[in-house]
Amino acid sequence: MLLRDHPLLTYQNRRSWPPDWLYCGGFDNTYPRGEIGLLKIVFVSLAKPSTRCFLIMEHAGAEYMGELFINDAAFCQEMYAVLLQYCGKTIQEIGDVDLIDRNAEHSTRSTPMLLRDHPLMRYRGVPSWPPAWIWTGGREHKYPKGEIGVLRRVAQSNIQPANRCFLFIDCEESTYIGDLTVDDHAFCAQIIRFLQAHCYNRPIAEIGGLDPSHTL
Repeated sequence: MLLRDHPLLTYQNRRSWPPDWLYCGGFDNTYPRGEIGLLKIVFVSLAKPSTRCFLIMEHAGAEYMGELFINDAAFCQEMYAVLLQYCGKTIQEIGDVDLIDRNAEHSTRSTPMLLRDHPLMRYRGVPSWPPAWIWTGGREHKYPKGEIGVLRRVAQSNIQPANRCFLFIDCEESTYIGDLTVDDHAFCAQIIRFLQAHCYNRPIAEIGGLDPSHTL
């Protein structure tokens, strides 16, 4: 059964897919409709029960947001997990996803989306995780690289667009700061919330191995 045809993809007896697109910024508003554009990011509503997701897509140099309403909260969470996995794909490709085949595949193997492997954890085509570390003080500068140290604090950059945050770590009695920059400012905000809520005082290597799909 294709995603676009799923009987639970409805709200108040109306089809929910594809959502209506609201212009957010970029080049001219072309008033797109239907299965158009490239999915950049998805996040679930914080209001309970969670029966809607927000899709950010890019089309013709502009960004648009679609609000996906679903009656069933459990199915909404399932759709969120599917959409998160297909970030970077076209909306039409996502509509073609066979949910039955996907569920059968996931019943035999688990496919977590690790933070270090997330498709939006990139800046200008280069992976952003882990950031490069700059020594800020302590016993000795050992020029560490990779997933090292323990996360102590995260701060968002005040420079717009807000697509950058700073990670403060301790490593071998010294302190370092890492500049984590991504292309998508909305994803950056989600990562900041995730790190602040779940990752303080945890090793960077452990954080890179977390699956944030159910918390972003």
